[in-house]
Amino acid sequence: MTQYHQPFACLIAVDPETARITHVSETCHDILGLEAPQILNANMRDLLGVELWHGLRNAASNPAFTGSAVAVAGVGDLGTSHNVRAFASDRLYVVEVFPKHAPEFGSTATIDIAQAVMSQLLPQELTLGLAEQLATLLRHFTGSDHVLIWNRQSADMALCIAESKRRSRDSALQEMAHWADLWPSDTGTIGVIADAQAGPVPLLATADQPACDVDLSLALSRTPASDAVSRLAQTGQQSSVTLRLSRNGAPWGVIECQSARHRVPSAELMALCNVLLPFLDAKLQLLGRA
Repeated sequence: MTQYHQPFACLIAVDPETARITHVSETCHDILGLEAPQILNANMRDLLGVELWHGLRNAASNPAFTGSAVAVAGVGDLGTSHNVRAFASDRLYVVEVFPKHAPEFGSTATIDIAQAVMSQLLPQELTLGLAEQLATLLRHFTGSDHVLIWNRQSADMALCIAESKRRSRDSALQEMAHWADLWPSDTGTIGVIADAQAGPVPLLATADQPACDVDLSLALSRTPASDAVSRLAQTGQQSSVTLRLSRNGAPWGVIECQSARHRVPSAELMALCNVLLPFLDAKLQLLGRA
C-alpha cells in the first residue's frame, strides 16, 4: 500500500548499513532538484554528499534518535537553504527536508525566546493563568492568527481554556473539541497542517522495498487526520502547528497555533519546543500538586 504525506517536504529513506536510498517522495524534484529515478537505489554519500551522510550518522548517535526526530546539522549548502531532520523507522533512517524560505511559524533565536518565555511563566501559581500567558507569548513568537490551549477533559474530549487571537477571529474559549481531531497520534510532540487545501503526495519505493515499510509517524509532514483538516478549514484558517502537552508523562492537552496562510514550523520553533515542553510538563506537575 502506497504511503502519502504533505507536499511541503521531501522524505528520503536510506539503509544505514549500505547508504542505499530505498524510498523518496514524489516532491524530490521540487525540493531537491532531482528526479526519483536518479535517487532510488543510489548511494546517499555519492548522490547527496558526504556532509549529509555524516550529519545523518551523527544525528543517529543522539540518544533521542530512538524515539523522536532530531535536527541534522553540518550538512553544507543543503542546510543553508533547507531544514533537515531525521528519525528511525525500524531498520531504515528517514531524512525529512523542507525549504527554509517557505513561510514559517517562528524564527527568533531559540535561547533568547526560551529564557524569556520560561522566566515569565515560572511565577505562575494557577494552571489557568499559565495557559493564558502561554497563549499570548506563543502568538507573539509564532506570529499566529489564533493560539488556543486545549485541556483534555476525558478520553474523547478537550476544552479550550485559554486563547490569544486577532480581533477578527471568532473566540473558541470554553468550546469543546474531539481529542482525536486535535491529536490523532500518540507519537511525537509536534503536529503540522501546512496547507489545509493541499493534497497529499506519495512516497515512492524501489522495486524490492514496499512503501508501507516506512513508519512516517515521526515526520512533520505526515498526513494529518481528515477530520482535523476539515475542522481547521471550517475555522477559516489554512495551517496549524499543534504541540502536545504532558503531565507526568500522560497527555494533558495541546497548544494549537493557527494561521490564515500556508506555513510550516521553523527550526527555531522546533528547537524551542524541545526546551519548552519538558519545562511545561514539570510546571504542570507542580501546579497539579498545589
